Amino acid sequence: MAYHIKITSDYRWQCPVKFVQDQHFHSAFFNSGELKLYDPADMPSMAAPETGRKRMTDFIVVQTWMAVSQRVRDKIEELEPNRHQLFPFTVQRKRGPAVLGPDGNELQTPYYLLNVANRADTIDVDQSILSDQYKSRRYPENRNLDNIVLSKQLIGDMQIWEGVRDMPGYKMISDQLGEWIISSKMKGIDISYIKEIQSQRSIWKSCRIFKRAK
Repeated sequence: MAYHIKITSDYRWQCPVKFVQDQHFHSAFFNSGELKLYDPADMPSMAAPETGRKRMTDFIVVQTWMAVSQRVRDKIEELEPNRHQLFPFTVQRKRGPAVLGPDGNELQTPYYLLNVANRADTIDVDQSILSDQYKSRRYPENRNLDNIVLSKQLIGDMQIWEGVRDMPGYKMISDQLGEWIISSKMKGIDISYIKEIQSQRSIWKSCRIFKRAK
């Protein structure tokens, strides 16, 4: 099985932050589709919460980017070492109470902007119900994830990936990573199961892009 993850739509667990000094960074840096690698020197190093929420969650949003806590970063590195770009930044308030981490204690570790380096089209088009509204990209009918089936052969050993033509911008994760997130009862994220099968689809129909993160 596989999972789709996104920043939660439940406002009770949303923890948006904004970079304090973002002269080199803006939401246009966010990329979907083919992979873009970024220079760490262009990434800001400090952010502040945009709400009065005291306790941060493991997954937060920073000007359209997904960012993850230290323990999520460490898990990703354990499963796919040196593959993705993870840019560290601190979260603190200029004044007021200290920011608390996901464990409820004062936050001592950074968060990390996540740039997923695995880009692959993994939909089994023969088993999925796809929308006909898009010419160059493929999305499930009505954007309903129940309408798609993923191919195990096309996923291979990837732990986290995004599509190039298939649902660009959507983050998919393996059952191993997904079950770890669920068992850890992490907040700040919506996670949805996606069916996965041994596909008869020819591998050459997929586009897979991999570049080692710098």
